[in-house]
Parts: sequence; C-alpha cells; structure tokens
Amino acid sequence: MSLSNYMKKKFGAAADEIEEALEMSPGACGSIHGAISEKMLVEEFKGLGYEVHRIKEKPAGGYNNKNPNWRGDFCIRKKSKCCKKDFCDKCPDKWIIVECKGIKTNAEKRKGMTEPWKGKVNGGIVPKIKKILMDHSFNRTAHIKSIYDGNGNAGKVKYEAIKAAGNYKGTFANFSWNKKNPGPGVPDLTKVWIDERDLDKWLKKYPDSAPGTNTNFDENAFWNCTAPVRVLQTHMPSSRTDPKTGFKRTGPLKDEFGILAVDLFQRTGKHEFVFANSRNLNHQAGSPNHLQQNYTIDILVEKDGFKRHPLLPPWFDDFDKCIKDKKPVLQKMDDTQLDKR
Repeated sequence: MSLSNYMKKKFGAAADEIEEALEMSPGACGSIHGAISEKMLVEEFKGLGYEVHRIKEKPAGGYNNKNPNWRGDFCIRKKSKCCKKDFCDKCPDKWIIVECKGIKTNAEKRKGMTEPWKGKVNGGIVPKIKKILMDHSFNRTAHIKSIYDGNGNAGKVKYEAIKAAGNYKGTFANFSWNKKNPGPGVPDLTKVWIDERDLDKWLKKYPDSAPGTNTNFDENAFWNCTAPVRVLQTHMPSSRTDPKTGFKRTGPLKDEFGILAVDLFQRTGKHEFVFANSRNLNHQAGSPNHLQQNYTIDILVEKDGFKRHPLLPPWFDDFDKCIKDKKPVLQKMDDTQLDKR
C-alpha cells in the first residue's frame, strides 16, 4: 500500500490535508517525531548487539501500577554469543531501563532569543540573544560560578536554604552538581568568537526588522532551523512526587530509568543520539532526587557551520562508552511491565 493510500485509509484525508493539519498542530508532529525516534533508537541498540523490549506506557491497573524503576521506554541488555532467542536463560537477568526523548523545539523562544534586539549590540541594554551567547563563550567561567554557588538563586544556595528549612521527610540527598557543567548545562562556545567585538560583528550580519518579522531570529526561523542559532535542549515535563522527601516537582525522578537517550534530529536534521546516566545528570537544586525538565546539551551556531561541539559530562555520543564509564543501575526483569503487542 502506498503512503498516500495508507494515510487516506488511516485518517480519511489526502496527503496535503494531513500536511496542513500537522503544520497547525505541533503536538501531533511531536508525537510522530517521538515514535520515529524510538524506532531509530531500537535499530541502533540492535545494531550494537542489544536485546530490546518495549515497556508499557500504562500497565494493567493504570500508571500507578508502573514499576517505579521501570518508567522508561525500553529495557535492554547485551546479547552474548550463546543467544539464539530473546530471554536467553544463560544471560544475566540484568536490564538497563532507557528513556527516549527528543529536542525541545521552542527552547530558543523560552530563552528569549526571539526578542527583537534591533542591532544594539554596543552599550546600553544587552540583547537577550547576545547575553546568552556571551554566557557560553568568553563569560562562561563567571556564568558557571553564578549558576553553581553565586548570589541569589544559585543551585547550591537554593539547595542549602531548602535543606535548612527542613520541610521534607526522610533524608535529603547530598548536593551533587558537576562543577564544570552545572545546572541545566553550559555548553562550551569559548572557541567560536574571539571576543565581544567579534560577537557583535557577527550579530550585525543579520538585518533588523519589526518584532515578529525578523527572518533571522523570529520564532518561525527557529522552528524551521533557518536561524543562525540552534539550541539542543531536552524536555521532560511530567510531574513526580519523590517518596523519599515528599516533594512534588515537574521532572522525572533520578531512579525511574538508567539511561536517558536524546534524539537530536529536530536541530541537526539527523537521527543521532546522545546518552547520559540519569544518576549523573544534575538534579533540581531544590529537590536532589528529581531530574530537571531541561538540559542544554549544546548550542549550534552558523559562525562555525553549526558543527556540534565536544560533549560535556555527563553526555556521550557512544552508548557502549556511556555504559562502560558510567555504569547504570541494572534491574531484574519484570515482565508485567513489557508491551508484548
């Protein structure tokens, strides 16, 4: 059956009508992207010699019956030479739980990069787009300190204040942010521009226009990847209550899965994955057992051809290296959690 006939039968609409509907519904596009990412990830795991099984979104009895350590998308384990079928009895009953995510497609808008800057890059109010790029380049050292233990709402300061307040049950886990890549992550752009003057010169290449019409930095430009900046950022908006402290926060718990896999397609145009051990991701400042909603993996810029910069801890391009260097917590098989369709 051709794709157009399949779409007509499945949705009762012609291809151009479906295209129009998808353009009007970012949520529908996100669901399709997510399904394709999961398919591509399964193929990658199988190519690396892993046995892969899908985990149910909702087991019998509803989401609350989901094993708290099996809240990922897949369980996988490395096949040995003896394996001729799945669930080989000779292989250790030790599984890695993997959560698959895509890129947040409005990260640039949320960061304020779509705000008009009118070319005022010398003196006066620093445009948001310029400040962000400065914070990740020649101001990076000071920016890292301000995030980690600076004044106001810095990570360690917020952690200590909430811990001291004592409004939690049980124990409060230690503060464990990476000092070189704290908070949601600070990609290293220190080699892109020589100094602030060089950054100003680069920004001035892009003409000004009224709000909402700038073809370089408006929302549509970021959506369509025609803007000169692309932010690679995760998005994990589900809310969880931490049974160890009683805190409810937006973001998964650290022990829900072992590995986070992120498909970079929506900003790189290729289904390429990066991986991190959930226990090595920086926790929320005010809740040490919660992961953050958003982690910034990299920022790509036209200045150096949108090339990806070296990944900072805890991110890996190589899945096997991620497993070897940052051993995830392994789980025993729980077949009540498997999607056997």
